[in-house]
Amino acid sequence: MDHKSINDGIDRAADSAKETIDLIADRIDAASRCAREKHVQVENRMKEKILHATDVVEQQVEVAADKVREKIRKSK
Repeated sequence: MDHKSINDGIDRAADSAKETIDLIADRIDAASRCAREKHVQVENRMKEKILHATDVVEQQVEVAADKVREKIRKSK
């Protein structure tokens, strides 16, 4: 093999490696974007659930407080 053939082979291998790295980088970027989007979605769902749970607790406390008030009024 002559030097030109060797150099051409090296250049083809380098181009192929660059294409592979670019493809992998694109896939990593896509996966990172997806993970960030999922994180935001999960965070928003958790916030909604927490707000709902606090609303339920608030209602239960109000009901319990009303019962206590009523018992106290009846005991007078």
